[in-house]
Amino acid sequence: MNMNRWLGLALALSAVSATAATLEEDEARIDALIRAERAARAHGAAPRGVAGTQAAGTQRDDVQAEPDVPVAAAVVAPPATPHDDWLAVPDRGAGLSFAELAGHVGERVTIVTSNDRVHRGVINSADERQVTLRVSRRGGNATYTLSRAQVLRVDAH
Repeated sequence: MNMNRWLGLALALSAVSATAATLEEDEARIDALIRAERAARAHGAAPRGVAGTQAAGTQRDDVQAEPDVPVAAAVVAPPATPHDDWLAVPDRGAGLSFAELAGHVGERVTIVTSNDRVHRGVINSADERQVTLRVSRRGGNATYTLSRAQVLRVDAH
């Protein structure tokens, strides 16, 4: 434990002595930047190294980036190839319309309701106002009757 304290103290002292020169260099650099900014404002130009800032008496559109500022990376989309279609998610269409449900009685469907609930089951009956869905649950089946206003999407299986 005593050895750890000495090691910590030694590291702290070396950090203080190493940063003393760095702090002085930082202060000198800050002073130089402030002087350069004030001189640039006096001449009506953007200060060097402060690209994109608005100088006195200039419009925002007139300010351009410094020409000697390097661009770190440029992003360019790769050219399209004939084999790119396998990357796309297959379009499943818009699902079944509510009017089509009567023709799918006895089939398995997935219904998404307006409160973002997903119900998977078999259509028992359907008309223009509502659909009745039989859903398997532990210990038996549950029957849901969903109004047309509740149903956002219906997908056949």
